Amino acid sequence: MIKLFGFGNEKKPRRNFSKSQKDKNLARQNNKCAKCKKSKFGSTPAHFDHKDGNRNNNDTSNGQALCPNCHAGKSNKETTVRAKKQKKEREDPFGLGDLSFGFGDNTPKKRKKKKKSGNNNNTDEFGYGDLGY
Repeated sequence: MIKLFGFGNEKKPRRNFSKSQKDKNLARQNNKCAKCKKSKFGSTPAHFDHKDGNRNNNDTSNGQALCPNCHAGKSNKETTVRAKKQKKEREDPFGLGDLSFGFGDNTPKKRKKKKKSGNNNNTDEFGYGDLGY
């Protein structure tokens, strides 16, 4: 895809850790999950995660072995944070912040609901009180 004016697909392909890097991380962690410290890698394989979230940084010190539950929790949290950041950027793409200039909070106000009354409080059909006519 051609990148014009800063737009375009900038995602690089995911790079996995090598077998030797995975083995070093598992040995460093004593075959335990880096987060919960439980040894759950018997029947289920360990998930290898990039600590800094950069999938192109495959330095051994950036890798950690996680159990599937801890890896899912970490990924969900990162996804939520990323989505909130993207939403904020969409709402304020130029980073100008609040432009209300001190004249309120710029949020639409809710309309007050009118009471449905059958003219029992001396008001006419438009909500005006008894004018004495």
